[in-house]
Amino acid sequence: MKNNEIKNLFVKADEQLPIDAVKRKKTYDTMLDEMEKKSRMVMPVKNILCYQFYYIDKLIFILYGVFICFAIIILGVLQHAGVSYKEMITVCMVVSGFLSIISISVIDNMFFGKIGELGKSCYFNTTQCVAIWLLLSGVINIAALFFLSIYLNYYWKVKLLQVVLYLITPYLISGVISLGILSIETREKKTVLFGMSAILVSVSYSALGTVPGIFLTVTFLWWIIAFFVVLFLMVVQMKKVFSKIESGEVVCTN
Repeated sequence: MKNNEIKNLFVKADEQLPIDAVKRKKTYDTMLDEMEKKSRMVMPVKNILCYQFYYIDKLIFILYGVFICFAIIILGVLQHAGVSYKEMITVCMVVSGFLSIISISVIDNMFFGKIGELGKSCYFNTTQCVAIWLLLSGVINIAALFFLSIYLNYYWKVKLLQVVLYLITPYLISGVISLGILSIETREKKTVLFGMSAILVSVSYSALGTVPGIFLTVTFLWWIIAFFVVLFLMVVQMKKVFSKIESGEVVCTN
């Protein structure tokens, strides 16, 4: 028996049943109401994000805050010890690099772990959590670096714009390195690479601070060029990371 023949038999059987039009309309309206209620019960994305931030392990955030406080204490101790402005700028460069590495390593620890195992349904959530954390940590870090810039400008009489470039450029360089580490697939290697990048940053910036004339006005143009080049690379790396999150290359393979 063909499908259309079976369908015709059901239609003929339904015709033999007396159906009350009023009750049928009432049942139809009830079904529409229930469907509308279920659609209203969908949790907004805002609430999903709030709940996720509420329940995740906040230890890494606490360590992030402790590092900022510890860095402020170190700077106070160095000022009391009477270090030169070049040494202080070098230390602040290392601090800015560490801030960038720590804030991006938070993404790997908080949002890239087992959350990806939930499947494609969580990608929008993971992506937005990463974007919100990058925005939030970026605001905190820039505020901290701006505070350091004012501090160096006030106590060591270095031009504010120069100090901002001295701190923001190393921050962006460390961010490019960290985002590159974040985009690799094997999570076990990331922790080691983040640690190695922190050591590399501290050694490189310390060596840069010893270069004669590196903080003089004549080298300011080179700092500006470096800033814009690294800023471009930072944008490229961020697009690359978000592209891999969306495609599942980062989340699903961790």
